[in-house]
Amino acid sequence: SLPDPLTFSPPVSGVGEWLNTSIFVFHPDKPLAGSATYTATVKAGLGDTTGGLLKEDFHWSFNTLPPAITGFEPFFGALDVRLTEPITVTFNQPMEAVSTQGAFSLAGGGEAVAGSFKWNDESTVMSFTPKQRLKLGTTYTATVKASAKAADGITSLNYDQSWTFNT
Repeated sequence: SLPDPLTFSPPVSGVGEWLNTSIFVFHPDKPLAGSATYTATVKAGLGDTTGGLLKEDFHWSFNTLPPAITGFEPFFGALDVRLTEPITVTFNQPMEAVSTQGAFSLAGGGEAVAGSFKWNDESTVMSFTPKQRLKLGTTYTATVKASAKAADGITSLNYDQSWTFNT
């Protein structure tokens, strides 16, 4: 029976819940857009348990992080990587699979490597498994181009990122 006191600009769909009479928690339906500024507002007139009323609207703003790579395996400069080891890229937020897979490449010995992709349930970890064994004693370069998009389908990585490893 408690009011839903929170609005966002730009609008955010989701559900709010009161944990008690003083703590309200909002759960967005989908991840917030990366690299965005949101303003939250609690409208004037919200009452507390003592009968006091909020005299004027209360606003605050926050920024979301842009999508970014937070880790990858094998790590930069790794030696003696197994010939069948998948290449794993971890992101700081859910990513859109089609653009991110299209932005990924693996090459070694002058040849591009074909393979398949798998994602974790949160769409934050992408694994690439080569179709064939990698070549022994070869330097490979993995790249994720800036065209990889966050789950919002709009926000891209800020820059290309590449790393090398050796089998």
